[in-house]
Amino acid sequence: EECRNITDKEIIKHLQTRASRKILEFARIVKPGIPAIFAAHLAAAEATYSGSERSVMIGNDPVFSTQVLAQKEFNYVALGHIHKFQDLNPGNNIPIVYPGSIERINFGEEREDKGFCLVNIEGNKTSYEFIPVPARRFITIDINIPEGQDPTAVLLHEIEKQDLSEAIVRVFYTMPIEGVYSLDFNKINPALEKAFLITTIAEKSEPLERTLRAEVSEDLGTLEALDKYIQSTPELVPLTDELRVKANELEQELENTERRT
Repeated sequence: EECRNITDKEIIKHLQTRASRKILEFARIVKPGIPAIFAAHLAAAEATYSGSERSVMIGNDPVFSTQVLAQKEFNYVALGHIHKFQDLNPGNNIPIVYPGSIERINFGEEREDKGFCLVNIEGNKTSYEFIPVPARRFITIDINIPEGQDPTAVLLHEIEKQDLSEAIVRVFYTMPIEGVYSLDFNKINPALEKAFLITTIAEKSEPLERTLRAEVSEDLGTLEALDKYIQSTPELVPLTDELRVKANELEQELENTERRT
């Protein structure tokens, strides 16, 4: 009821204020001599996000500072919500720790260790150890195939260097345009069979902006510009005729609109 007429940003601020007060209340009721662990599922201001989390979490959650969390009454602060293992209060007597997730969820976490924390509290001294666990492996194969080499052989050689068993794998390759159609997927696909899942096998191309600047100018007509773009994007080549027809239709529609106005 009290949040009915305020903005989303104000709601987040309101929740942050109320929760911060609650943390202070919990600290004040701790009984001396009894180990106190504060456990919370929240976003801390100083935390480093996994690549998989940053876009969905920044700006969407109440955020709490280390100063609020590091109450002297707490022996240990155990946090959840962020997938990356980290101690936000290193070297101090009150560890503020995200143990992180025990599984990787996507390629943004490909190089992150996964595990849990074993915590030891003796009197006023707290220590912990991060215990790694076997986690689902994500593997990116990213290969630049030089001009003049057999692209299938180069890609197979790179695949053979990897232990793909039970891994989630994606494959990117960069190569001269004339070699794209010589890739033999009847050989490449069986080489990837040990993987648990293949998410992508794709050519990496230059950013669209760079390609357009290099080859397309204002002096070109619509169809000429379209042809230039198709030539730089191999997957569009089979659709050339259809794209040219659609471009003609759009150009005609624009001309008719201009006449009416």
